[in-house]
Amino acid sequence: MSMIGKTSVTIATGAFALFSVGVFAFIVFETNNENRLRDAAMATQAQSSARDAYTGSLRILARDTAESRLALRAITADRDVVSLIQLLEDAGAIAGVKVFIDAVSSGEDEEVLQSAVVSISATGSFNQVNHLLSLVEVLPAASSITHFELERENATSQNWNVQIRVRFLVEDEF
Repeated sequence: MSMIGKTSVTIATGAFALFSVGVFAFIVFETNNENRLRDAAMATQAQSSARDAYTGSLRILARDTAESRLALRAITADRDVVSLIQLLEDAGAIAGVKVFIDAVSSGEDEEVLQSAVVSISATGSFNQVNHLLSLVEVLPAASSITHFELERENATSQNWNVQIRVRFLVEDEF
């Protein structure tokens, strides 16, 4: 075989090898890309399914189940913001401290249910503010303490300051 023939065969073999490596790399890249897209789609679908299930259960609880609706009405009935604030002030009177209403705002809502967030503060002995805190925890209303801070007025004082944020469920907007 002549030198030109050997060179042609070497070039052809090199071109074929380069082409084969390129095809192999393309196939690997596309396969990895398809796997990433499939994994992302599965993760998105799982999140969507979980969110749909949660939303569905909330709708069933809040809207579709007559018994649940009656139970919700029982714990939120006759509870407007003014009566809820009165509950907090009464708890302060029982604990022996004056409750100050610092702020009232609307909380997050879930279609049928609305919430009201009331921020209160009070000052008194440790036992008094602790008693207030325990009374707020067991108010006769659908409520939860979302935040509280308890601190001594100063190093020599016997007075303690408490700030409490309470979230109440109410049936209608306030």
